[in-house]
Amino acid sequence: MPTEIVSDRGSTFVSKFTRALWKQLNIKILASTAYHPITNGQTERVNQEIEQYLRFYCNYQQDNWSNLLPLAQYTLNARYHSAVKATPFTLMFGYTPRWIKSTIETENPMADEFALTLNQARENTVSALTKAAQVMKTYYDRNKDESLDLQEGDKVYLEGTNITPLRPMKKLSEKRYGPFIILEKIGKSAYKLKLPKSWNQVHPVFNEVLLTPALPPLPHQSTLQPPPIILQGEEEYEVEAIVQKKKKGRRMVTSSNGKDTARKRTHGNH
Repeated sequence: MPTEIVSDRGSTFVSKFTRALWKQLNIKILASTAYHPITNGQTERVNQEIEQYLRFYCNYQQDNWSNLLPLAQYTLNARYHSAVKATPFTLMFGYTPRWIKSTIETENPMADEFALTLNQARENTVSALTKAAQVMKTYYDRNKDESLDLQEGDKVYLEGTNITPLRPMKKLSEKRYGPFIILEKIGKSAYKLKLPKSWNQVHPVFNEVLLTPALPPLPHQSTLQPPPIILQGEEEYEVEAIVQKKKKGRRMVTSSNGKDTARKRTHGNH
């Protein structure tokens, strides 16, 4: 039996029943503060890395995230940690389970395809978790007092903290939206953005702490967009299908994808 248990302050862990049971078992409860690095920072950082990985690879409906966890778990436990000079697998079992990337073709095409899929999935997992760690380190090392020097016409990404997404779960939705063009600077640290017309209920002025300058795309990233249809001086796009809709206030909000053809106004990248 453990002598101490570190947990968050969810009702399951801080209820009177749980506290009484753990007292009988001589277990000390250490209830942490959410995202407080002093109490349980390592677990919080790992959780953020996994969320970042799931955000990259889960589908739009977010119903396949559980299938992505095994590879994420293996990759995290097989990663070398500089603090302990070993992998978590080595500390627990004395060895790190092997993963061999094979390029040998067999007489079974289905087996070859499945092995290729596993290898590609693991490479994607390693890449995503590494990128997530680098992004978090960048934000941790950033000087909070440093002010952004943005100009009219620059493109920035907007943090999705105060934006309600159309997707089922906000936790696995986009962290940033855009890029949006800066129309003007308001005061010392606020900027007015050019938002899409579908965001008519969102105030276009944001503090610089919610903005991230848009960087040029990497060589392997594509910035090509389908050509718009100009109708009455406005850009529109052909939408293949309506795959999801929900009622928001008095109007229906739709998410488009699929095969059928419909038409709606451009929403920007959100």
